[in-house]
Amino acid sequence: MSSTHHRSTKGEARQARSTQRGTVAARFRELNTFVDLTMALLSPAERAVWLCLFRDSREGIARSAQSDIGRRSGLSARHVRRTLAALIAKQLVAIVHQGRHRGDLSSYHVRALPPGFASE
Repeated sequence: MSSTHHRSTKGEARQARSTQRGTVAARFRELNTFVDLTMALLSPAERAVWLCLFRDSREGIARSAQSDIGRRSGLSARHVRRTLAALIAKQLVAIVHQGRHRGDLSSYHVRALPPGFASE
């Protein structure tokens, strides 16, 4: 293996770690924003559902079954549906894809703040 190839591989690995750290830092910023500015304004059920969706999200999109959200949050299926409707009305969650029956998961865009929210 040439030293140039070895340096290139090390550089790529370093860049990948840096990108991963940036992604992790962005997720923590999003979670901190939610905790600092939004969480106190929500009901316990809304907090639980939002946190389940946030945990499942990749690049702001969560693919989750409502039954799974209910199991993890301790809420009934009906309560999950009502809670999702409340989060959608508050613009903290938006439906990207509405799942149908078994195997077809819904996709949700998850936000820490509603669009246009200005922090002090």
